[in-house]
Amino acid sequence: MGRTLIICAGLFVLLIAITIFASLVGSQSLPLRSSLCALTGASGCGLSPEQHAILFDLRLPRILLAGVVGMCLAAAGAAYQGSKWSQDFSFYEFDFDRQQHKTYQPSFIID
Repeated sequence: MGRTLIICAGLFVLLIAITIFASLVGSQSLPLRSSLCALTGASGCGLSPEQHAILFDLRLPRILLAGVVGMCLAAAGAAYQGSKWSQDFSFYEFDFDRQQHKTYQPSFIID
């Protein structure tokens, strides 16, 4: 369990780093310190009104939407993997011809 926790924590830190990087880089780059100050909710961080609009009206909604779409795709994939339908059918069982040893025929087996 310790290894899994370390991996999850590392992936979470990587997610935060990528989110910050994506919010700063674009056709107009934003200053790191001012942007982080603005993201914490403090006022008077040194961002111009245009930079504030770029950060909060363009980049952050796009980043959050990408995260939500990714979570939905992950949930859909997990639901598909764990559904009753995928448990009832074995796609990976093969019926080997034991006499000739040359041919095999994939079989679609319903449990």
